[in-house]
Amino acid sequence: MSHLQIDIGPKKPYVSAMKTERTRSKLIQALRDEVRFSGEFSVEAVTKRAGMSVPTFYNYFANREDALIAACRAFMEEVVAVTKEKTSISKLLQRGLEQTIEDWISIVSGFFRTNAAFALLLQAKLAQSEELVKIYKIHETQVIDLYREFVELGQAAGKVRTGSAPEIAEFLNITIQSWRHPLVIKSEPGSELHAEMTRSMALMLRPQ
Repeated sequence: MSHLQIDIGPKKPYVSAMKTERTRSKLIQALRDEVRFSGEFSVEAVTKRAGMSVPTFYNYFANREDALIAACRAFMEEVVAVTKEKTSISKLLQRGLEQTIEDWISIVSGFFRTNAAFALLLQAKLAQSEELVKIYKIHETQVIDLYREFVELGQAAGKVRTGSAPEIAEFLNITIQSWRHPLVIKSEPGSELHAEMTRSMALMLRPQ
C-alpha cells in the first residue's frame, strides 16, 4: 500500500525571511534607543547597541538616511496605533468624556516622554528629506481620520458636541501635538496640570 507524500516545500527561505525581519527591526530599535539616550546616532553607535557589525548594518540600509527613514516609519506607525487605541468609541461610552480624555493624556504624554528625543530629531530632519515629509503626512492623515471618526461616533452617541467633525478633528490633532511640551511629559498622571488639561479639553468637547 503506497503512502501519500505531501511536499511542504523548503523551510529555510521562510526562516531566513523571519530572521531578516528580526535583524532589521533590532537595528531600527537600536537606532531609536541611541537617539533616546544621546539625541543623535551614528552607524557605529547603532550597531554596537544592537550587538551587530557595521557591515551587517549596510546589508539592511543603504546609509544613515535610509535607516532614519525606516525608523521614522516605525515611529509613525506607533503614533497611529496609540491614536487608534485612545480614540476607541467603546471607551468613551463606557468611561465618559472626562475619563477618556484623562486616559488620553496619560497615554500620549507617556509615549512622548519615551520618544521625545526621536521626535525632536525627526522635526529637525524633516526639512532635509522629502521622504520623511511624505511618511509624516501619510500617517498624520491617518491620525486625523481616526479623530474625525471618533468625533462623528461621539456626536451620534450624544457624547461630543455638534459641529464640523473634520474641523474638530483638526483641533484635536493640534491640541494633542502640543502635549509634547516638556512640562506635559514631565508631569505625572493625576497631577494638577493633567487635571487642568482634562477639564479644558472636556469643556471644548462636551455637548452644550
